Amino acid sequence: MRKYYGALLAILLLCFLGFTGCLGSGASEVMSNGQSVVEEETVIDHTFTHHRFVDNLFMTLPPDWTYSTYEKVNAGDEMESNEWGFKVYIEGKTAGEIIIAGGFDSEEPTGEEGTDFITNTGLLGKRYTQEAEDENKDVLIKEYIALTVPGFDYAYYAVVCTISKELYEENKEILDSFFMNVGVAAVPIDTQS
Repeated sequence: MRKYYGALLAILLLCFLGFTGCLGSGASEVMSNGQSVVEEETVIDHTFTHHRFVDNLFMTLPPDWTYSTYEKVNAGDEMESNEWGFKVYIEGKTAGEIIIAGGFDSEEPTGEEGTDFITNTGLLGKRYTQEAEDENKDVLIKEYIALTVPGFDYAYYAVVCTISKELYEENKEILDSFFMNVGVAAVPIDTQS
């Protein structure tokens, strides 16, 4: 089992290295609020281990954006995560939060038809964009991108972004590039051994 697990992690690492080959490593520092900030465009990744599979989420983080990783864990015998991923902040602003998450439940917007979406890493999905108002009547842009890993049905993945229209328009090109460079590498674990 340990040998098989090691091989799975090696495959994930090779996929990640293939994605990051042309990007610099970039410097990052951890701020007092637990977020990390990068000084130049940097590929960030994190490997999450679950009961039946291992996945590696990665993204290309623009300069001066901050991020943190998180896992929401169910209590119980297996202490399985029910949601995991990154929280990303545009220029460190909490008003500019983006979530890249894996989970066991799909929450695609109902009643809307999304547009087909494919990332630079080969993930397929649907992209939903809508305008809404917050409680102060400020206009928000909501982006929801539902992603699937071809041939892998253990988990669902999504990118969720709800920010002010002004911040969205200021960062539109950067956001589009960011969304295109989100990636997931996932492999099942053989639990029969």
